[in-house]
Amino acid sequence: ALFSVGLDQRLQGQGVRSFAVHPGMIMTELSRHMDPSDMEIILAGRNIEDIGFKTVEQGSATSVWAATSQDLDGLGGLYLEDCHIAEPATPDNEAGIEFYALDPVTADKLWQLSEDMVGENFNF
Repeated sequence: ALFSVGLDQRLQGQGVRSFAVHPGMIMTELSRHMDPSDMEIILAGRNIEDIGFKTVEQGSATSVWAATSQDLDGLGGLYLEDCHIAEPATPDNEAGIEFYALDPVTADKLWQLSEDMVGENFNF
C-alpha cells in the first residue's frame, strides 16, 4: 500500500491515480510452490471452510472495480478490498488496512529508500 501512496503522490498532478488492491484468498495453483509448513502458518487456528476462498473471477473483481468505478474519481492512494475502500483495521477485525500503511510521510521515505537502493531516480 505504501508504494501505491507514493506513486499516487507523484502522478496525481498528471491525472494518474494509484490504488493498492487486495484480491482476497483465491484458489489457484500458486500454492503448489509453497512448503506445507507455509500453508500451516496461513491456516493456523482457522477452519479451511471458514476462510472464504474466492474464485479467480471474484478475486479479479476489485481490480476491475478500481479501474472503472466512478466512485473512485478524484481519489487515489487508497487500499481497496472486496470492491470497496477498506476500512481501518481494528484489534477485533484483521480485515481492513493499518493506518501506517497509508501514511504519506512513510510512503515518501520508502520511495526514497527504494530509489537509493536501486540507484535509480524516478522523476515523473
